[in-house]
Amino acid sequence: MGNQPSPMPSHGGQALSVAAVIAVLSIRCVLGQTSETNTPAQQSAAETEARELGDFFKTCFAQWHRGQGGVLSLEEVNSVIENPQARGNEAAAAVLIRWTMNGRPRDGVGGMSIEQLLAARVQPPQPEERDRAGGMSLEQLQELAADPRARRRFFQIRNHIWNVNRTVNRTLFLPRDPNFLSFHQGKMQDCYFLAVVGDMVCRDAQRVRSMISAGDAGYRVAFPSGRFVSVPFLTDAEMVMGASVGSDHGVWLSVLEKAYGLLRKERWENHQRENPGAGSGGSSAAHPATIADIMGHGGSSAPVITLFTGHRVTTVRLDQWLQEDSRNATNKLHELLVELARAKPLMTISGAGRNASAPVPKGIIRNHVFGVLGYRAAERRAILFNPWGNQFNPEGTPGLANGYVTRYGVFDVPLQDLIQIFSHLDYETQAELYE
Repeated sequence: MGNQPSPMPSHGGQALSVAAVIAVLSIRCVLGQTSETNTPAQQSAAETEARELGDFFKTCFAQWHRGQGGVLSLEEVNSVIENPQARGNEAAAAVLIRWTMNGRPRDGVGGMSIEQLLAARVQPPQPEERDRAGGMSLEQLQELAADPRARRRFFQIRNHIWNVNRTVNRTLFLPRDPNFLSFHQGKMQDCYFLAVVGDMVCRDAQRVRSMISAGDAGYRVAFPSGRFVSVPFLTDAEMVMGASVGSDHGVWLSVLEKAYGLLRKERWENHQRENPGAGSGGSSAAHPATIADIMGHGGSSAPVITLFTGHRVTTVRLDQWLQEDSRNATNKLHELLVELARAKPLMTISGAGRNASAPVPKGIIRNHVFGVLGYRAAERRAILFNPWGNQFNPEGTPGLANGYVTRYGVFDVPLQDLIQIFSHLDYETQAELYE
């Protein structure tokens, strides 16, 4: 698209120094080659690589840091992640530093070393759990550059960004969009959102398409509930932090993801203003948070269903049905699903593994949210959708132990298995939100 940002890495209108960019481009590490050093030549190459990346991080620190003192803040790194002018190497540095900050010790609690952090894939904390003083000094950035695991991760992120910019079509919709064949959840834990989007695509793909329009400054998303969101163009960092992108589909799913993230961020900031000091040890300062922070730590599908429909949502506790009347619970669920199949509401199901005694078949993720696409009453089988968009073949007979055949995230489950595996069913009602 002609109105996309310039590829020159910059921040705040000031380009990073040409020498710094060339230094990173000239680093001799090829993805996968950074490893333990044994020979003098390998040690020398690793030292050069660490020095050059350290020089680049030093330039980033000088460009990004605007506050007092010698610590790069979460807010300063977030502003780079959300800046469309931060491209390529700069975006990769911001993503790596941000993920590292998320896993550092907070409130005096012992944390992990950089090496342990990168090896363990620690999930970032909830925004309200983060220490408001979190940040990294220049010396700590140099330590990050010196760590071989961190360098390897930087190049993985950098190469991913380069591949995205080389192969991904940033058109909003390709002719066959939206469809299940190109639907893949990314690194954020936002299955609660994407499961509903999958439901909506299955029910009315053209309605989803009509919700988003492109403009000169970004996109406009009109949710059926009446909410409108202006979404800036996706940044390089956001493209690799959110829903999976590829050359076989447009960026519509990433745009929807960002739109919902903006709504959640607005609610979070309003909450911080109305409740100064909440979750921050008495501080009135709001926690800095990117959309990836706000979106990517789980949530409820009920408000998402409401956003996409304007209707209220009912939640059924399947585990309670089993406890209260185990003999009739399956028939009760059958009758409900038959009724819902006529109305074709948006539905999600979740809670696998919440009860330690409940079975979790292979291929079913604990505490993951799945869309409910339909119900075959004659066969008493529910059709589910995993927003991972994955393929799965059971080893052995499909069922509670081995799991179920899955294609592009779609699979069906016998009703007697469904009620044993999952604990929560959320579905759209016909009651208007503001009745």
